[in-house]
Amino acid sequence: MTAAPAVKSFSAGRQDTAVAPPHGKMDVYLRFKPLVGGPQFLPVHAEVWTVLPPGKTVRYDFLPADPLAPETVRRLLSLRSVPGECRVRWQSTSCGTGEPPQMCLKLGTAAVDGGVTLSCDEFCDRYRSERGELNLLANNCYTFAYALVRHVGLASIDLSIETVSM
Repeated sequence: MTAAPAVKSFSAGRQDTAVAPPHGKMDVYLRFKPLVGGPQFLPVHAEVWTVLPPGKTVRYDFLPADPLAPETVRRLLSLRSVPGECRVRWQSTSCGTGEPPQMCLKLGTAAVDGGVTLSCDEFCDRYRSERGELNLLANNCYTFAYALVRHVGLASIDLSIETVSM
């Protein structure tokens, strides 16, 4: 029996290693949170959370490379582009275990093969090289999240609210 490949993810100069499951399902969430350095009461930044069995969470987002720099803020507010960065972060708690964090929306469940996380990491690398400039109107955390969700196979997302007859 062959062991699942180790998947390496790089974020902020740190390397984490985890084992991707050979086959199964992966829950995909969209989480809204405050901007880096922004007011805590305004959750306008979007990140994608993938929950891999048995409850390992990988968080993906796209933000300015230097979000707190005054020049970054000036350029963004004048609708100009700034260098962007795709972040990939592993964590042991998740939207999929227990109560989801605030502002977390389950988008669906995607089929998993052994290379799904590596595939998402490669997606982030490709996104960074092809669309590395962040712009509030044309290429932002929402366009990144939508592209990543489509990449994992959730091309159509049904966010309709089911009504229950009583």
